[in-house]
Amino acid sequence: MDNYEITFKPANCKVYASEGSTLKDAIVKSGLDFDFPCGGIGKCGKCVIKVLEPKLKVLKKEVEHFSENELSEGLHLACLTKIHSNMTVELNVKKNADYNILQSSLENDFTISPLFQKLFIQLDPPSLKHQTSDLNRLKEKLILKNSKYKNIKIGISTLRQMPDMIRRADNKITVIMDENEILGIESGDTHDKMLGIAFDIGTTTVVGYLMDLYTGRELAVSSLLNPQVKFGADVISRTAYASQNENGLKLLQTTILNALNKLINELCKKSNAKKDDIYILTVVGNTCMHHLFLGLTPKYIATVPFVPVINESIRLDASELKLNINPNGRVFALPTIAGFVGADTAAVILATDI
Repeated sequence: MDNYEITFKPANCKVYASEGSTLKDAIVKSGLDFDFPCGGIGKCGKCVIKVLEPKLKVLKKEVEHFSENELSEGLHLACLTKIHSNMTVELNVKKNADYNILQSSLENDFTISPLFQKLFIQLDPPSLKHQTSDLNRLKEKLILKNSKYKNIKIGISTLRQMPDMIRRADNKITVIMDENEILGIESGDTHDKMLGIAFDIGTTTVVGYLMDLYTGRELAVSSLLNPQVKFGADVISRTAYASQNENGLKLLQTTILNALNKLINELCKKSNAKKDDIYILTVVGNTCMHHLFLGLTPKYIATVPFVPVINESIRLDASELKLNINPNGRVFALPTIAGFVGADTAAVILATDI
């Protein structure tokens, strides 16, 4: 049960915390950016906070990290400080501006061949003489464009959107095709608009690139510090947090997914792009970051014989991960190579044609 009000200065952020929980728990709950390099086990001495109210007893471990003057000023370690009353705490929150995040990229010559196709279709209107279903009228037009569309598949969510969409668009629609599957339907002629995002999830930083999938042009770049740092500065401490804390893995996954959605918003704002035009999202990272993104336990990567859950690439619906691109879009996590050789290395090999 949440009993005590914890106020964090200078943000003036208030959260409620239960008896006996730690200030680390309260900081994580607040959503404020704050580092716990060792994962909050009291080893590194870097989660320094200043308790303004009330005055607390000094812990033995804190004596190892602070001078007498610092202790008299009310400095404590957030991961060790237990909550037994209302508290006011001063936090030194780091900003992205405090870091230099590499965003630049090198251009290479590639043949542009988007994974998906957008086809403009003008349907024949239905009539009393021709009461063909909406889907069959669409199939007829698709087959005229390419015989491979004889056995098309379509999801129930797209089927639900289709009848109203067709009539609002006066039978002029754009169909998004993945091989022989209809991913989505858009009103009017939007065949020239299809975007994708590539994310590089690093242990410390996350960078996103918004790309035009028809021209290969980079439209915008955004980056931020990986907010998972509050659970540990390195892959070992994050693996420990995911394995040893109730809902630890879920919390780490949710944290990175929220960060990606924040970057998606920034990328769209910078380029005046619409999220509904983003149909492909690719993700790379070291094997631990890859697993945490997918909600897979990284526990066995960190112990002999360092075995990941999966090495193969994974394809998901964007809606499965609640990522803010077109709901019918797809997410691709590139393959990892080994326990500590991840999808980021695979991406380098692919991009440089090694």
